[in-house]
Amino acid sequence: MRKVIVALVLPLLAVNISAQAETDFDGVVDRVMESLTNVLTVNNALDARIMGLAAENTLPGPEVGFEYKFPQQSGVGNRWGLEVSQGFDWPAIYRARRDAAEGLRDLRGRVSASAYRRLRCEVEDRVMQVIEARKRVAILEVVERNLAEVSEKSEHMLNLGQITVLDRRKAEFELLAIKEKLTDARAELDRLTATVGFGQVIPDGLDRLTDFPARLTAAPISTAEEIELETEIVGEMSNARVENLKKLPSFSLGYVHDFEEGIHFNGFSVGVNLPSYGAGKSATAARLEAETAMMKLNEARAERQAELKNNAAELVRLESLLADYDRAIGGDDYLRLLKKSFDARQITLTQYILDQNWYLNARLDHLALQLRYHRLLPLANPVSE
Repeated sequence: MRKVIVALVLPLLAVNISAQAETDFDGVVDRVMESLTNVLTVNNALDARIMGLAAENTLPGPEVGFEYKFPQQSGVGNRWGLEVSQGFDWPAIYRARRDAAEGLRDLRGRVSASAYRRLRCEVEDRVMQVIEARKRVAILEVVERNLAEVSEKSEHMLNLGQITVLDRRKAEFELLAIKEKLTDARAELDRLTATVGFGQVIPDGLDRLTDFPARLTAAPISTAEEIELETEIVGEMSNARVENLKKLPSFSLGYVHDFEEGIHFNGFSVGVNLPSYGAGKSATAARLEAETAMMKLNEARAERQAELKNNAAELVRLESLLADYDRAIGGDDYLRLLKKSFDARQITLTQYILDQNWYLNARLDHLALQLRYHRLLPLANPVSE
């Protein structure tokens, strides 16, 4: 009965550990995201364009005019006049600018969601690079520790005449090489740790992450280039409509008050401003800019579809390759068995060093493939904003 209980507890324990590791990973990413302002920067850029359209869509300030006339003949009184007028564009222009601002507001929510998701994917990628670097350090530390023991034993074997001075030097040289690799790996781990939060924060709990997460945030289906082009298209098409309407005249209405020969006069004025000859050309230029952006957008979407297919194919290849590595590496007791064979004098020191390097290269290649696989997962199944 006890064996049954143990058999049931172990899978549950493994599930709890995996869930806890995933929670820790998400918590680290959340702490980084809370400290960043990159998404606000994207929103501010769009808000600036929306506010610019709103500012253009207001009436200009009223114009106030005053005139005073002196007669050249005696017996005639001075004359003066006052005028207050307000100019405005063709009414449809205000509707066009308002529609343009609404279009950008509708796009703002999607841009913000896409930017947030893309930024979170970037943070997760950086955290995974830290995990990979920490695993690399751990592998090299085990190799260094085992090789240090073998190197120490080779000194004793040299004194007994069991190996030559050259063999002893091989162990020393190899140990120095491993120490150098370990030093470089630790420096890389420190660098990645310092930059995981874009230089703004090193999140608590990062040093406790030792395994890749089982679940990652899916990347947004639209790339940053596509979002930028869509924004440009909305802006240029709206600008084209506004510029096209500028071919119509603008107006001004005013109140007029004159004083002449002792009599006050009240009235109104109406003005018509004819459009400039370049208004049509500006509209054509804006339409061409929008068409160019649309062609670039279609090209970017075609490239993205091709990349999605490549990512899916590479994921299948990596899954198969990782499965082969898992079978080859097995229970990861290769170094223990290798040292045991050396201690039993079943293999030479030279053979130990060669086998150790084969094992080290295989472990590091396996680790690099794991990182590549996990970095590819969010890109293979993107989601719409």
